[in-house]
Amino acid sequence: MKILSSINKTKTSIQTKKTKEMTTNGKIIGALLVGAAAGAVLGLLFAPSKGSDLRQKIKDSTGDLVDELSDKIKEGKDALSGLKERVMSETGNNKMS
Repeated sequence: MKILSSINKTKTSIQTKKTKEMTTNGKIIGALLVGAAAGAVLGLLFAPSKGSDLRQKIKDSTGDLVDELSDKIKEGKDALSGLKERVMSETGNNKMS
């Protein structure tokens, strides 16, 4: 009985640690993307150009940032899926709550 309790505690500890790491990484990626977007907009606003040209540049930059964000979200989902599979295989559990 003590062995099962020890295994469950270890499993919970691994899951908690990995969840905290993914949350921290997500925050860092989010902050970097927000910073990049703010820098791009400010750079465009302070660059001398006509209003119509500026609006087109902002539109193009926004589309690029949306594409980049979509790629990062997909990468995050793939990483979480891989992490889930690894944790399940390491703990010998085929079902994860």
